[in-house]
Amino acid sequence: MGKDITISLKSLEKNLGQFHLGPVDLDIQDSLVILGPTGSGKTTLFEIIAGFIKPDKGKIFFENEDITEKKPEQRSIGLVYQDYQLFPHLDVYNNIAFGLKLRKLSQTDIEEKIQEIAETFNIKHLLKSNVRSLSGGEKQKVALARSLVIEPKILLMDEPFSAIDEEGRGKLIEEFKSFRRNLSSLIILVTHNQEEAYELAEKVAIIYEGKIMAYGNKVEVFSKPQKLKIARFLGFKNIFSSQELLSIGIQPPTNNEFFALPNDKIHLGSKRSLMLKGKIEMYESLRNKIRMIINANGIKFEKEVNKDFSFTPSEINLGIDPTELIPLE
Repeated sequence: MGKDITISLKSLEKNLGQFHLGPVDLDIQDSLVILGPTGSGKTTLFEIIAGFIKPDKGKIFFENEDITEKKPEQRSIGLVYQDYQLFPHLDVYNNIAFGLKLRKLSQTDIEEKIQEIAETFNIKHLLKSNVRSLSGGEKQKVALARSLVIEPKILLMDEPFSAIDEEGRGKLIEEFKSFRRNLSSLIILVTHNQEEAYELAEKVAIIYEGKIMAYGNKVEVFSKPQKLKIARFLGFKNIFSSQELLSIGIQPPTNNEFFALPNDKIHLGSKRSLMLKGKIEMYESLRNKIRMIINANGIKFEKEVNKDFSFTPSEINLGIDPTELIPLE
């Protein structure tokens, strides 16, 4: 996927009144998911890469060529939006054919490419259909086919699965994961959905308040946040100040002010270098888990366990290894 394709963002900035993007510096060589909450700047960055918005500062390089001033149609980029952006007056066939006709391909070549991409997405039976009659998943397949049939070097996807119901979204994501293995395009996908980001990512960049706050392998980014804001955004529940840790006999491993403790690093009943007696203040049954709030000497820990976990709803021993605390900036 995207082999030998590189796009580099160098000190990109954009001022939009009360919101400022950047500076953003990224060298993208592997398919990337840009993850961030609403209003974080991910769509603005998407549109700068696509060429719809011109940055106030910085440069965009594609395969070492400066494309900052190039128009969108000159960037070899395919675009997929959450609301599909299909042409309602055209059937599926002509929606897919649109980019090919702009490139003045022969009718024979257009026919061949459309049949091939329709086979890939399993939509050959829909080619004569009006796009208004399609389901959300079918519309997104058509949008993907239209973007990929022109063989773009970069595929930009803006929340591509968010408008689809849960069942359809899961199925389409699995299909997308399957056929993307054969794509030569470098994929850049932006989303606010953390589960979707983790499932689809090779590399992840987290954008927050207009800045790239984390970038790297998805396992590292999700499991070892370096910043307090990002740990909270990623849903870490057990975040403690150094003073709170000291109050229960835990010596912080560094001089940082805050630390995160992952759910799987709170060991119930298992011996660790530090054992605490805790009282279960609350527990509730979730879909597949049980969530507990445990008070240990005035400090509250949140722990999720499997449904089959056996416990007495009163006191419980907590095992903690201070070396497993994550320092936060």
